[in-house]
Amino acid sequence: MFHPQALGLCISLLAEVFPVGPGSRVDLATGARAEVNVGRIPVTSMADSEQGTEEIVVLRSGIRLISPTSTLSLSYLPRYYLRLPDALGIGRPLLLHDSVLAWSSRPSRRLGLSWRVRGSAGELPNSGLNVVFEPGTGRVSASVVPIIQLNSVMAINATTGKRHQTNASLNLGHYDSFGESPAIERTNNVQGTVSHTIGLSSRTSVGIAAQVGFIVAEIQEPSATVGGQLLWTQKLRESASLSIATGINQGWVLGGVVSWPLPTLDIGYATKFRASGQSWGLNFRTGTRAFFDVIAAIYRPQVFLAAGVSGQILHKWTVASTLTFSADISGDSLTTGGQPTQFNFDVPISYQIDRNLDVSFGLRLALSAPPFSQWSTGHIQDQVSLFLALDWGTGTEQSQGGWL
Repeated sequence: MFHPQALGLCISLLAEVFPVGPGSRVDLATGARAEVNVGRIPVTSMADSEQGTEEIVVLRSGIRLISPTSTLSLSYLPRYYLRLPDALGIGRPLLLHDSVLAWSSRPSRRLGLSWRVRGSAGELPNSGLNVVFEPGTGRVSASVVPIIQLNSVMAINATTGKRHQTNASLNLGHYDSFGESPAIERTNNVQGTVSHTIGLSSRTSVGIAAQVGFIVAEIQEPSATVGGQLLWTQKLRESASLSIATGINQGWVLGGVVSWPLPTLDIGYATKFRASGQSWGLNFRTGTRAFFDVIAAIYRPQVFLAAGVSGQILHKWTVASTLTFSADISGDSLTTGGQPTQFNFDVPISYQIDRNLDVSFGLRLALSAPPFSQWSTGHIQDQVSLFLALDWGTGTEQSQGGWL
């Protein structure tokens, strides 16, 4: 039996969740980035780095639908890579297809929903795995890494009381390689996180969090992890905050052949300030964690550090520096995978020529190494290079495609 009231309710719900109806708009954007990187650059995890150049071109195109309560966007970002001289030994550029579908909605003041899907397929150089995988991921012995990746992240955040906030997320990942000599093992990963915080005052909140993860690989035995933390966040002043999470994580690797309890600690600090009349931002995060290493298809107990400083000078100039470091701390018990010790330091400086065109240049330093317990016998690759890039973008809205 047809119920007009039910149909009206469904239409109203769809209008709240998806960017359709009154007040909606469509944004289009496109852009490109061309970069030249010159210096000493890694080739494989089994050989020394070599002098040379990297030429990288990234094309961008996207469409975005926006309503007062939701946003839906689709973007496509193919990435071309060429190494000269041809240290990769393939005589052609590499191409990585990369696309992102993102949706977010706030149907009410108390509820927020989001879903992000990223698909990548193509080839990357060994030195460029951080384009797809998280910093801290190991390296492989191949100079060219063919990959297929599909990653989905669904999240919900809800205000469950006057000072209560509940967040939950589910991360699903599929990773594979192709060709005669696959560089990575076919792997499926599931990770879930839930947290609940209570605001004790306008500046202080406390809470609890729990995580669970499971890895199923094509050949290697499964791995799993489960953990929990206590959370504390303190707003130090209007533009500065400090957060601390501490707890324990239990991991089972290679079907339980190796297991480890890991005391976890995550300290974060963020602030904005003015110095010499200019605006600056500082972010810092360090601690220990259970890290999903896609290359090794395992969870690693890992120590990590991430820091960044950025400043805008005279409206046209932007100066920044970012540092990331991570290392496996399992000792001799877990050595599966290539180079889990990773260090990256970038110093980009950019100048806005006009609303649509930026030029940037700077320094890149990187180090890829085996676990600390194998430094005396393993290979270590370094990168010391300078880069120059042009970045162009345009769009139908005020930011001229800045969202893409």
